[in-house]
Amino acid sequence: MSKYDLLDKCYDEIPEYIKDNGKNFITINVSDWQGDQTAKITIDDVVEYYKSQAGNIVSGARSIAGIFGDWRNIDALAKEALEYFKAVNMDELKKRAKKAGLEPKF
Repeated sequence: MSKYDLLDKCYDEIPEYIKDNGKNFITINVSDWQGDQTAKITIDDVVEYYKSQAGNIVSGARSIAGIFGDWRNIDALAKEALEYFKAVNMDELKKRAKKAGLEPKF
């Protein structure tokens, strides 16, 4: 997928933290108290997050694709990745969600 497609489908302007993208992944740069890190978030990472962590109201920390942090920040990152995959590869997202036992509501 080209940067043009990314703009056309998801953003008015590509955020600086997005380093690369494809139909099944998005590579982002995040910063926290440990410094900068680059992570590749896949459709499977998003599905796993919504299957195992999104509904957990007990823990203050969550993770996606090896990125750990406050649940609010990680949840926002997971939601953005979900919206990205809904825009660029909805069929695969639905297929993998169903395979994981989730019922997509989109």
